[in-house]
Amino acid sequence: MPVVLTSSSGTRAAAAAPLALMRDHREQLTQLLRTLAARLDELDRRLTDLAWPRHRQHVGVQLGELLCERTALEADRSRLTERLAVLAKQLKALDSQLSDNAGHDLPGAARVGTCPYCGYPSLGSGLCAFCRPQLAH
Repeated sequence: MPVVLTSSSGTRAAAAAPLALMRDHREQLTQLLRTLAARLDELDRRLTDLAWPRHRQHVGVQLGELLCERTALEADRSRLTERLAVLAKQLKALDSQLSDNAGHDLPGAARVGTCPYCGYPSLGSGLCAFCRPQLAH
């Protein structure tokens, strides 16, 4: 019966392949989160514009049109926020797995945070784009 010997470098290489796949997946998730966050920021800015009373007076748009647009934007924001929360949980779990496998925190990893005012998921900490202007009033 032949004996198969495995070198330590072979073991490290075998262990590195799943880590590399996890890192690639993490990069994809991070990019998707950034894209979603940018889209949500656009929605928040538009919703803030619609909420600004002077804007409505100057634009001359019918109130019904504004309400329809606001309803559509809020529905889109809600859907994207839910998606962002799911992806943020996935990224956090993946970061945890990578950290456990590496034996330490990942350097330069984007941390998933939430707005301290509304709980809106974000990449980092601080107020979200929607709460900043709302609290400034």
